[in-house]
Amino acid sequence: MNKIELALANIIELITTRQRKLCASLIPRCRELTVFLTINPSEIEAPSNRKVRIEEINIENYNELNRFTYLANKSYGRSETPEEVKKRLTESSLTNFRKAYIFSKNESPIGTISLGCYKKNPSVGHFRYVGVLPSRQGQGWGKYISLFGLKRLKKLGCTRVDIETKVKRRKAIFLYFSCGAQPVYELKYWHPSSSILPFRILANSILRYYYVQWINNKPKGKSFS
Repeated sequence: MNKIELALANIIELITTRQRKLCASLIPRCRELTVFLTINPSEIEAPSNRKVRIEEINIENYNELNRFTYLANKSYGRSETPEEVKKRLTESSLTNFRKAYIFSKNESPIGTISLGCYKKNPSVGHFRYVGVLPSRQGQGWGKYISLFGLKRLKKLGCTRVDIETKVKRRKAIFLYFSCGAQPVYELKYWHPSSSILPFRILANSILRYYYVQWINNKPKGKSFS
């Protein structure tokens, strides 16, 4: 049982048997709840110089898109096709695609990121496919790639960057906190339509719990890639 499930299980023990059965049935779905964070890209530091090759890819070029897809799949443990990745990037109802990058060092791949902005508010940036290959994780590359994305979005004219992720991705959420992200508890007009209220409240409660953990136990010198 992970930390999310343990916390929810402790709450469930405090309520009646009938309510307990109902809440217990919600635990698997809670892991898939969406949370939002926001960062002001003007307030972050530039990533350290690690002599990395940063390659902007052309998603209209199948070979380049295929490389990006392969690395993203390896990072996330997915099996998306290049066509599915391209569709996710270019046919979103919420965001416009701007850039995509592959990172490598000494001819060895590290990870990926794609950048975009919200259609209803182009001054708000957005990124996805922030991936680090398993062999490169734990070395600070996740933060490096995220900071690069934030700085590049600032150059593209974004004054705010919002991040959408899942409750189950606790490690990624802590990484974004380490980059300066703040929780978003009230969705804005450019965000997707609000989910069912009880689940939105629960997602916010878990996010608040994570943020308190982060504030009280900021790791010193530890990477969250």
